[in-house]
Amino acid sequence: MSESDLKEAEGTSSELNERSSAAIARQKKRGLDNKPDHAELRHIRETLGYSQAVMAHRLGIGVPTYSSYEYGRTGKVPEQIMTIAREELVLEERQVNTLRTKYKADMSNIVRRWAVMAGVDPDNNQELAALCGVSIPTISRWRNNQIKPELDALVRYEQNVTDRIAIRKKIEEKMKEELLAKAGK
Repeated sequence: MSESDLKEAEGTSSELNERSSAAIARQKKRGLDNKPDHAELRHIRETLGYSQAVMAHRLGIGVPTYSSYEYGRTGKVPEQIMTIAREELVLEERQVNTLRTKYKADMSNIVRRWAVMAGVDPDNNQELAALCGVSIPTISRWRNNQIKPELDALVRYEQNVTDRIAIRKKIEEKMKEELLAKAGK
């Protein structure tokens, strides 16, 4: 692990401790102050934006078991579960930071990059709308930097672009195979 990775992990760890302390304070108000792991587990899940079912799946446990941990119906959350939950938070934060950096540019530049990726005319709103799976007015607003989708939506739109590129390549390959087959007859 590099020195910068260690510093980043230390920073993330102190931020996690601060957030965990806030979660514990909220649990004290609920009367669960003797169960800080339960409060921290819930806080981690809420920070990640996961449902209990998703969090249980990510931890490799059943939903009823997870629910009993979060609501304090058990004496203590197993340390292995807490370790996995904390690691999940750190990993998710790193991924989100990576995406924020990737999509930091103005929306007009992001749309232009998608057009270049797909090999389409970056000035053709109709083609870009079809590529991204949105309306022409939306493309126009993006290109004029009037609006910018949230991070999760940007990820979905880029996935639309890469999916359409893959489909187009498969169609082109199939057509090429058919032409070669006809020429070989």
